[in-house]
Order: sequence, then C-alpha cells, then structure tokens
Amino acid sequence: MKKKVLFFVCLIAAATSQAQVGINNSDPKASLHVTPQNTDGTTAEGIIAPNLTRAQLIEKDARYDRDQRGAIVYVSDLSGTITTKTALVTAIGYYFFDDTLWRPFSQPAAVTTANNGLNMNGTTTELGGALTKATTISGTTANTLTISAPSIISGALQISSGTPGSGKVLTSDATGNATWQNVTAAPYAGTMGGTDLSMTSSLRYLQSYIDVPSGRSQIFVGGFIAYASANGYATFSLSSSSTAHYGTGYSLVPGLAGFTFTTESSIGQFSFFTNNTSGGVLRLYLWGLISTAEPATATATWKVQSVSEPYIFVAY
Repeated sequence: MKKKVLFFVCLIAAATSQAQVGINNSDPKASLHVTPQNTDGTTAEGIIAPNLTRAQLIEKDARYDRDQRGAIVYVSDLSGTITTKTALVTAIGYYFFDDTLWRPFSQPAAVTTANNGLNMNGTTTELGGALTKATTISGTTANTLTISAPSIISGALQISSGTPGSGKVLTSDATGNATWQNVTAAPYAGTMGGTDLSMTSSLRYLQSYIDVPSGRSQIFVGGFIAYASANGYATFSLSSSSTAHYGTGYSLVPGLAGFTFTTESSIGQFSFFTNNTSGGVLRLYLWGLISTAEPATATATWKVQSVSEPYIFVAY
C-alpha cells in the first residue's frame, strides 16, 4: 500500500514539475505528446475521445459552459431531441465545444448561390437557365457567339445596334454583316413632271424621279412619245443627280433602256434593277434622249399632260 501511494505521489510531482506529459516517450515536445507503442502493425494506435450518443450529450447540457471550451467528443448516433447547444450535431462524428455550441470538426462548404443564367453543379459553375439581368459582350475586337443547334426564342427579340426603326427588316450583306433596312419607302410611286418636255439627241432630265429604298429593288417606267419628227428610239437612264447624269451610291442594270417610237404617238415601258448602297433612301432622276436617222434635227415630245400612260414606281 505504501508503494502504491508513493508511486502516485511521484507521478503527480513529475507532471507538475515538468508541465508536459509524454506517452510512450520520455522527451515530450508538447503538453501531451503521444508516441506509437510500435509501428509493426501489431497494435492499434490513436487517441479515442469520449464516445457519446447525441442523447447522452444532450443529458450533459448543463455540464458544459465556458470552462469546458475546447472539449472534444465523438457522437456515435443521432438519438435524442436537439437542444440549443447541440443544434449543429446533425451527423455522426467529432465535435468540439466553443462555450456556446457543439461544432463539427468538418465544416460544410460555403453555399454559393448562382443566378442570371448560372447554376452550381457541385464545385462547377455552369451556364444555363434564365438570363434575368442585362448581359454585355464587349471588347476591342470582334466577338463570336456560336449557336451550333437550332434555338427557340420566346417573346420579343430586340437588336438595338445600327439604325433600327419602325417597319425595317434585318438584312445581311455578302460577308454576313446584318443591318436594319427599310421594307417600305415613301412613296411607292415616284413623281412624274407636270409639263410636256422636248426631247432631242442630247440627254436631259425629264422632271421625273423615284425614291428608292436601301438594298435591291426594281424600277418600272412607262412613257408616252408624241409629235416625233421621225421614227426612232427613245433611250432612258437614272441618275442620282438632277443636274448631271452620273451615279453614286447605287448600281443600275441595264445602264440604258427604252423603246421605239414613230411619227405617230408611241407608248413604251421599260425597267431597271438597282442596288442602293447609300445606306438610306436614295432619290433617282429620270433622264432621256432620242435617236433617229437625222439626229441633228430630230425632235419628239415627252408627253405627260392630259395622258395617263406615263408612270414611275419602285418594287422590292
């Protein structure tokens, strides 16, 4: 009996004087230093914390306060009704006491909420779903948005770049650049001059014009030739100027068109295909001349008064 008492006294004295405890070693490097008993696989190693069911831990609620901060237990099952201190004890495993709550050693990953078309799939952020906020693709070089499968767009689609306007349509050029273009031009019909004009072998403006929308269209013209001094051919063309016959901002096929006439009254029709590349509505003016066997003296009248045959209109 004396030997046992002496042993415990010596153990307590050693622990008190050394302030560090070593298990399976004589040179502890911390307050508690545990060295494996052996490493040959013949014994189980480790430190086992108190194993408690959640119900048992709940029964000890009153025993844990600030003085027990840092205590460690292992919860072996999830029995019992959760209390304030055990509110986070929701899985089997190790828990430590922070003087208010029992907290798990493994903290759940922070929950990241994605929106505006982004979804979380585990640790991966995926694009998909509803875009509810304004989204901009910007940069100093051209950006490419590739849609490799047929896509369905529900509701109105707004493309605001370029020159949008009521009644316009989105058209593409040869390189795929899309721009807003007019579907209708005001007016469809052009304006015919109100005065009869003399025509000679010199090209002149016939006081008639048509407003042509941007892009490709066809222009139809009908004319009335009267009081000709000889049989001949009336030739017509279109110009973007009323003072000189030249063209900018458009192409014309054919460049010249017309019809034959006689010394009696003659009616003829002709048309042009045009491509307006000016970027807007372009006014084209009708010019004409006559050709006869005697061009120096030949004359004819471009008749518009008191007749209904002359016209000019555009179709597209």
